[in-house]
Amino acid sequence: MLRLFWVLVLLVSVVWHQAPVSAAQRVLLTAEGQSPEGTAGAMALRSSGTVGSLRAAAQQNGTVRVIVGLRVPFAPAMSLSTAEARQQDGEIAAAATAVSQRFTAAIARAPDRTRTYANVPFIALDVTPAELDRLGTDPDVLSITPDMVLTTKLMESATLVRAPETWAAGYTGRGQTIAVIDTGIDKHHPFLSGKVVSEACYTDRACPGGGSSSTASGSARPCSAANCDHGTHVAGIVAGRLPSGLSGIAPDARIIAIQVFTPVSAAKSYTSMSDVLKGMERVYALRESYNIAAVNMSLGTEDTFSSNCDRTIPAIKAMIDQLKAAGIATVISSGNGGVSNGISLPACFSSAVSVGSVSDRNWGTCYSDAGTPAPTATDMVACYSNASSMLSLLAPGSYITSSIPNGYYAGLHGTSMAAPHVAGAFALLRERSTGASVNTVLDALRSTGKRVTDYRNSRITTPRIDVKAALDSFGIDDGKLPITLTLAGNGRGTVTFTPAGSAASCTDSCSSRFDPGTVVTLAATANNKSYFAGWSGACTGMAGCSVTVSSAQSVTAMFTAIASGPPQPLLVTTSGSGGGSVSISAYGVATSCTGSCTANHAQGTQVTLTAAPVPGTVLSGWSGECRGRKASCTVRMTAAKTVNATFTALPMFGVNYTKAGAGGGSIDVSTPQGTTNCSDSCSSQYPAGTTIKLTARPAPGAVFGGWSGLCKGRKASCALRLRAAGSVSATFN
Repeated sequence: MLRLFWVLVLLVSVVWHQAPVSAAQRVLLTAEGQSPEGTAGAMALRSSGTVGSLRAAAQQNGTVRVIVGLRVPFAPAMSLSTAEARQQDGEIAAAATAVSQRFTAAIARAPDRTRTYANVPFIALDVTPAELDRLGTDPDVLSITPDMVLTTKLMESATLVRAPETWAAGYTGRGQTIAVIDTGIDKHHPFLSGKVVSEACYTDRACPGGGSSSTASGSARPCSAANCDHGTHVAGIVAGRLPSGLSGIAPDARIIAIQVFTPVSAAKSYTSMSDVLKGMERVYALRESYNIAAVNMSLGTEDTFSSNCDRTIPAIKAMIDQLKAAGIATVISSGNGGVSNGISLPACFSSAVSVGSVSDRNWGTCYSDAGTPAPTATDMVACYSNASSMLSLLAPGSYITSSIPNGYYAGLHGTSMAAPHVAGAFALLRERSTGASVNTVLDALRSTGKRVTDYRNSRITTPRIDVKAALDSFGIDDGKLPITLTLAGNGRGTVTFTPAGSAASCTDSCSSRFDPGTVVTLAATANNKSYFAGWSGACTGMAGCSVTVSSAQSVTAMFTAIASGPPQPLLVTTSGSGGGSVSISAYGVATSCTGSCTANHAQGTQVTLTAAPVPGTVLSGWSGECRGRKASCTVRMTAAKTVNATFTALPMFGVNYTKAGAGGGSIDVSTPQGTTNCSDSCSSQYPAGTTIKLTARPAPGAVFGGWSGLCKGRKASCALRLRAAGSVSATFN
């Protein structure tokens, strides 16, 4: 019956910028210099500079890859009604089918490189010069553009707020955690790999399994409506990171993911204040488990308030105050209504950190909800951004590229994108001064930010964050770099820093700064009834910890309370003709063992062992306390125990690759170890069971005629799982 109270609860919509668009406002998406209408227009399309360049590339290489715009009026599905969106999708599908039927040869030549799209009017394919000319006169074709190679970029906005300079000073959010209460997060996205440390879900029966709440692993996976990529995008801005160095604002911070949105249709989801409140309550409950710098809430109502709304929903105000007292800032987007004298709820609470949006560059024409076009420029308030004299801060919200589910990236606009810039800034500054209060950090950001006057209301001037200036305001940068130490576990102990002949002790989480190049030795000593269980972070395992200071570092020392009876030894060994290691995980710390390893564990401790064979080797079985051939097993320590993992080398099989026929070409050979190109006769050895993907690449003027040997048929690609030696031949005519 309590769920029936939803009628009394303000529903909160995701705050990203989408002005309402009727079906009549759908427009044809023409490319620059390409506006084909009728016969004359088609000739203009064929003779455009872009198509001319594509034709030259096709003549040189035989084919060229293009993205073809279909003649279908378009508006984003989120701006249409459900019926309008369904009609638009049908029109896109019909146009794509019509073009595909007229270019069957191009599709048959490279079926795995042809792309059609269900929700946008485009199709991508490889075409010859003649096929390119035919596209230029096709009645369903509106534009032709090259299929360009793109790379991920979140750097414009990060540079604007001087985050890279803050990273260079040694502050990357290491040791800090940010909670994201949103539509869920794709924690398996490469940009967010290893970031999510805790998950929760609070919805109207939309949590995994159809429940209304969950804190299990996987609870915060993205909801199922079209706007549910929002949370993954926000999380990437907060703390995303790629090995290439591209990153969000706090690239070494961790994330608590809380999913609070319930889908009501394929295109819409909502949340309630009661579910948001549960998410905030969960953050508060985790305050002692993680150093939580901020909670990001890129959400709000459509209504705006010109003054503080503290009494509107007292429960939310109370929870914001509760989090603030615990040192956790509640960062909330101001809303996208384009209002210059009010901000949305819950950003309007006096103790919230409300954030409006500026452009990070001149990205084009901005449209507010009223549909009025407005210019854009670096540090110009975005036309859709709600603002008022009580707005706390401004940050970049247009045009921000970040992660969306399933490994993709997208550029989005909105105060939803601005708020995580500020949440990330809180993590950077709290790393610099772990004891700083929310007000101290906020005052630093406000007092050092660039003053921006709202062009829509000259009486409103709000600081746009400058993270490096705020960092410097905490004190003169002495050139030193921090090591942050966290003592974790249910036991107690002391860690001693020994840099350059002096020593300092830490019995709780602490941070110290050292000159670059300093070698810092950390020694862990357990108190009575506890024992040291291992390092994680900059040090791992059970041995001594030594860190050379070259960047900001964090180390966790795990102490475990001793159960009744003394700790018991676990001996782990490896054997067999193959190679491999065993990961030993206990107390939340994992160590790797190759050969023979012994470690003591408290009685009753559950230890998880995971076998990791080297390439060309398989786990043939466990012996001792573990049995069978599954990759992992668990051991509960009640006495001294022994486990052995046997690794067996796989037999090796040879494969010969040859070519036949009068035409030229090559074969791409892809294995788990990478891809090589065979342009002549080739031979390689592989372990049994290796999966090999072969792709025939005809030379210009040649066509692929088919496979023989281990591969059969005429498809350009062939996949095989190697069970014996053999040969493969590709015929090119």
